[in-house]
Amino acid sequence: MPKTRKDLSCSVFGGPEKLKDNMLPTCAEVIKHYLWVRSDLMWISNGKDPSIKEICAKIATDLSNLWKKASLPIISNQQIISRLIDYYKKYKNLMKCRVTQKKADFYETARKTLFDISVCKCACLDSCKCSTKIPRAEREFLTDQRGDRKMYIGSIDAKSTKVMARKQLRREFEELRQSQSVMKQPSLSSDAISANISSSESDSEHMEESSIDPDFYHSVITPTTSESATNKTNKQMRLRLKNLAAVCDRAGVSDRSGSLIASALLKDLDIISQKDKSKIIDRSKLRRERQKMREDLQKLENPDSPLLGLYFDGRKDKTIIQEERGNKRYRKTITEEHIVLLAEPGSRYIGHVTPISGTASSIKGGILQFLNLHFKDVSSLVAIGCDGTAVNTGSKNGVVALIEKQLHRLLHWFVCMLHANELPLRHLFINLDGSTSGPNSFIGTIGKQLQSCEGLHVVTFSKIEANLPDIDVNLLSNDQKYLYEVCISITQGLIPPDLANKQPGKLAHSRWLTCANRILRLYVGTAKPSQSLVELAEFVIKVYGPQHILNMIKRCAYLEDDKKAIVFRTIQRNSFFAHSENVLLAMLQDERGHIQELALRRIMKARKTNKGKKVREFITPKLNFEANEYYDLIDWTTEKIYEPPITQKYTDSEILQKITSANFKVTVEEFPCHSQAVERGVKLVTEASSAVCGSKARDGYIRARIKSRTEVPKFDTKSQFFV
Repeated sequence: MPKTRKDLSCSVFGGPEKLKDNMLPTCAEVIKHYLWVRSDLMWISNGKDPSIKEICAKIATDLSNLWKKASLPIISNQQIISRLIDYYKKYKNLMKCRVTQKKADFYETARKTLFDISVCKCACLDSCKCSTKIPRAEREFLTDQRGDRKMYIGSIDAKSTKVMARKQLRREFEELRQSQSVMKQPSLSSDAISANISSSESDSEHMEESSIDPDFYHSVITPTTSESATNKTNKQMRLRLKNLAAVCDRAGVSDRSGSLIASALLKDLDIISQKDKSKIIDRSKLRRERQKMREDLQKLENPDSPLLGLYFDGRKDKTIIQEERGNKRYRKTITEEHIVLLAEPGSRYIGHVTPISGTASSIKGGILQFLNLHFKDVSSLVAIGCDGTAVNTGSKNGVVALIEKQLHRLLHWFVCMLHANELPLRHLFINLDGSTSGPNSFIGTIGKQLQSCEGLHVVTFSKIEANLPDIDVNLLSNDQKYLYEVCISITQGLIPPDLANKQPGKLAHSRWLTCANRILRLYVGTAKPSQSLVELAEFVIKVYGPQHILNMIKRCAYLEDDKKAIVFRTIQRNSFFAHSENVLLAMLQDERGHIQELALRRIMKARKTNKGKKVREFITPKLNFEANEYYDLIDWTTEKIYEPPITQKYTDSEILQKITSANFKVTVEEFPCHSQAVERGVKLVTEASSAVCGSKARDGYIRARIKSRTEVPKFDTKSQFFV
């Protein structure tokens, strides 16, 4: 019967243990494996102790497979067996020794020493002159295994595998070609044939890195008619599939699903069949195309293009990352901060950054590092846009202020008007109904009813009188279009059936536009609305909407004093566009000539007053809520006046010339007063974070989706499609 585990263990090396499959074994690991194989063979032979040669033959096979997995040339199998037997005898002699220190020294040496069966034993592999050399790609690994042993054997190298496959294909081709030449030339001697084959094999050693098309061999070797047809129909698909790859990224389709859909379409069009498979699109082809297309789009980015305006915004997203555990990689989902960057005018996506944290200094560092890496010169940057959060707009340590200090020059602040316009509604809602209780819920009665207001039937309601401007609805987003249409309907006192069945948008505290839509939808669906609901609906129709500060102040005149105080406090805190720089910029574009002249004279005065000051502290001004004109919103005698950074490109003489000339229109670039395009970029980054892994892959994924929208637009009918 087999011996017990205690009988099979060694007092020096320990118990039996199999070889590791990710490292080359040391002498100690070989002895442990010897004990393992011995116990295994004893079990098979019902307790009969196998011979040393039988055990070493089995170990030699295991060692050969492990070294071949590492792509290292080794000695012959017989030599391996001889070395194993010699080392085992040395081990047995040691076990007979009674000196404990010798055993300890032997074990320590065996634990650190590689059981080396390589054909090359040179210490310096780069200057090796052996007949059979270690491959250059594996030299570092072998050196490590002979020393510190910090590296592991990974999965099969794809590049090396292709090289070995091409090498094997060349050998088979040469053997077949030589056999055909023998049939054609019977007088050729066998020695000459052998010489030719060995010569061709020798030449193939120098062609390892060459790219050989397998079709080349089929064209040289004349096949039968059926074989020729098979080779033709199974030919590789070489066409680029840029639009298909971009649309798959745009629709969030996997490689497998995309290839199934594309191949099904080709089959319907009779382009592929069982006989002709040359145009079949498999998932590997689609995966490669998506990767190539993303890389091509990233290469198109021009670092020499001037950057006039930089708009940014961010959020925390659930992000897929790769995590290494041992010698394997696993995917893991974490929460990560992403900042989206757009170039204005034009709302061009230029990239996104992942700061260490959401602090202003981290965001500033990430943005400036990105600009230095992707743009050769940022001296053309004159404007910066963001939303009105304190992290971005802090007068001393906000992101924009820190960027100005780093660049040592002023930037024109464009703080999103849409965000500023949402805040009065938000504060009024909280005052009337209660605060929030989660990312998309409220604690008040009205807030709870907003969750399911779209399911209410439209009832008879009191219309709300208001003067609404004429707007081209085709220029609005779906949510904005819904708000405009429902406002018009409420002022008329009638809701059309198709509008009543439309969805007002998902409720989210990050998007108060949909909250305004739901307030109006709840109002027309409530038979006896509360006073708070009536006040909120009236505020949405009369005040809420994208408009400038003065118009918002005037529209609040109907409010009671306590409600007006809530709204005015919010407007005061977010009066970024009432800053002297923005007011002067608006005056320069005024149709009235005397207003333009007044703006130019104030710019000249500001230049003299602030001469030598490169950076100013951007502080929102104190508003005059009794103003009738936008240029009277601030007190020009008490407020600190600064020139708009956009107009600093004009010299003093040019401005004086414009003042004295009949036509002194100042032309400036058209920068948006909101960050709506950045919000769309934020959504793209959020979707990419949960779809692909890595910053570079995310960037390519986003660019692919943007390109697909421009080249293959969304359409419902054939007439709407254009290329």
